Amino acid sequence: MESAYPRAVRGHITRRGKAWRVHVYLGRDEKTGKDRYLTRTVRGTKREAENVCAALVAQASQGQFSKSAGTVGELLELWMDHIEPNVSPATLAAYRIYLDRWILPAFATVRVDRLRPAELDRFYAGLRDKLSPASVLKVHTILRASLGQAVKWQMIVTNAASLATPPRVVRPAIQPPSPEQVGALLAAADEFDPDFGLYLRLAAVTGARRGELCALRWSDVNLRAGELVVARALTRGTRELVEKPTKTHKSRRIALDPGTVTALTRQRKIATERAQACGVKQGADAYVFARDVEGKQPWRPDSGVTSRFERVRRSVGLDGVRLHDLRHYVATRLLDAGMPVRTVSERLGHANATTTLGIYAQSVPATDRRAAELLGALLDNPASE
Repeated sequence: MESAYPRAVRGHITRRGKAWRVHVYLGRDEKTGKDRYLTRTVRGTKREAENVCAALVAQASQGQFSKSAGTVGELLELWMDHIEPNVSPATLAAYRIYLDRWILPAFATVRVDRLRPAELDRFYAGLRDKLSPASVLKVHTILRASLGQAVKWQMIVTNAASLATPPRVVRPAIQPPSPEQVGALLAAADEFDPDFGLYLRLAAVTGARRGELCALRWSDVNLRAGELVVARALTRGTRELVEKPTKTHKSRRIALDPGTVTALTRQRKIATERAQACGVKQGADAYVFARDVEGKQPWRPDSGVTSRFERVRRSVGLDGVRLHDLRHYVATRLLDAGMPVRTVSERLGHANATTTLGIYAQSVPATDRRAAELLGALLDNPASE
């Protein structure tokens, strides 16, 4: 064993085949009483290993690794508490499922500083037999984010998940419904429940997300100007609905066609008459799609909307069409008609036009026709130049 530093400065390196192993002593663990070491493998020269060792010793001397890294299970619980104020309850609930079913059974008792990329790669390989590539990627995303936070908290130096190899997820081709199919869905929805017929119409002309339409209030609708504002969304919490900002944390103003304005005007009148018949009054902030006549209890995105949609689509034999496909329908039809990508992006509420292009690139018509004609003419008639 070769020592690069005396014991007093708590660091040394050892030769490991063609690599070097860096060891930095961090003192005793307060919980177990055992010595703690920070280790790092350097695949390079001895001088490079010495430099890494010196850097880690300096960081340890400043107290950057004074806290024990603990186990992966402990870290994940701390991380969940840390992100709770900044993510939706639905996201937290989804993360909890992934933790309880897949991540914690495998790594709950593993020390964070001993988790290795190769171990994660084996874990991902085993999950591929049980989960879709997209779900395995979600597991990886959770581990990478939590371990990244552990690096920020100076519990560990390296994020093992960032060095692991997650599965590649191939985005399936988008197959939106045709105008005829959307028309059949709207007609069936009107017959099933006129209120739901209006909901689907709004989905098919605005491209708004399910929870955004559930959160729509009459104060967001300007019938005279023919527009509405998407300012918030509803999502399922642990026990009740939670109102949150839109996905991009920005509100957006959407223009409406005359037919949709007429349908909303009619719905507003019906809602007012229902309330009056029950001896109550709807306020300006009443929900457009509500479970009560006062408009204070909005439709639930799951049981209030998705379950209705499933009944409607079965009635017209369109079991393969999802509610979210109406959003794809809006995007692809607008792009195919030559609408500017930015306009479509703003209508859908994407973070930017790049997001829209990434999802719907195949639906954007070619805009370089003149360039093609010019280059073709140069080849076919070279003498003209």
